[in-house]
Amino acid sequence: MTDDVESVSQEPPVQFSDSSEPWQPIPRWVDFLVRFGLNWNITEPNARRISVVSMPCESAAAGLVALGVMRRRLSEAGASDAISHYQRIERLVASRKGEIFLRHKFYKGRFIVEAKDHDGVMWVRNEATDNSRLSNRTRVTRTVILPSKVCDWHFDGEAPVQTDQGSGLPYRALYEQLVSRTGTISSNFNHSDSWICLAGCVAGESVSKSTFAGIRFQYHNEAADLSQLLTIQDWTPRTVSRVNFLNSRTGKLDRNSGLTRLVIADGDAAFLKALEAPEFTSSDLVGVINRVVARENLEAIGAKLSALTQWYVPDPADEDIKPPVGVTISQLRRKQG
Repeated sequence: MTDDVESVSQEPPVQFSDSSEPWQPIPRWVDFLVRFGLNWNITEPNARRISVVSMPCESAAAGLVALGVMRRRLSEAGASDAISHYQRIERLVASRKGEIFLRHKFYKGRFIVEAKDHDGVMWVRNEATDNSRLSNRTRVTRTVILPSKVCDWHFDGEAPVQTDQGSGLPYRALYEQLVSRTGTISSNFNHSDSWICLAGCVAGESVSKSTFAGIRFQYHNEAADLSQLLTIQDWTPRTVSRVNFLNSRTGKLDRNSGLTRLVIADGDAAFLKALEAPEFTSSDLVGVINRVVARENLEAIGAKLSALTQWYVPDPADEDIKPPVGVTISQLRRKQG
């Protein structure tokens, strides 16, 4: 993608290259997309937001938005699958909307989550103890959920939370210097995270990876392409993954954790599929589309957004982040009450 807008400052000194072009300061359109993701505030499920970022041509824009969100999550304490899973259980306990049933990786039977005790400890009891169905094979009647062992527990009827056991992420200095005036990276480099899902283009996963691999960043003598920085599980299998990937062509997720809070869709078809996917009905959604697609495709997006106005209201974009020439943003927020 060409850029005739003034490039951003060389501070921080991260260099950029598109499709093997010479290294240069990060262009304004790239900086904008990364910052757009960086500043996306995840809402509560009942306040879902939907955004459409319109680009003038095909680009790796969706991956750059995802990179920005990922960079922010790296600077947030406890931004990992394990902590998110524990917090989800805590929220449900606090809401007191019926009993919460969990299953354990090793213990037999179904467990009921009790309220926290005065020390803040979360207890569970085996359901079988309520009606004397506890067998000799079920030796645990009551126990605690430890934050360090929370991924041994999963909600009844849901798949277990998958946590990567790979090495910590490389390119720490590059992540830290990618965007100026950003929070210091915490210990999240060693833990997987599933809050972000990148829905690839409908042409397939290999096309998505190839597109993102054409975008490169360099800091001092350390260089990496966008496909490496996104840490998709199958693209960087030896490290932990901080971004889920949805193959929009097959409809399959690479990691199904149930913890996704933001989906970034690459293209109009991927956006429409993610919008209809039942697993994402409570997740925020950013669709990145380009205006060179067929007219009927753009009309389908417009029709869908118009239909949503029954449940959504316009949501002004962040005024502190001005899009460059050729980029437009439309946003909706779910009505309250």
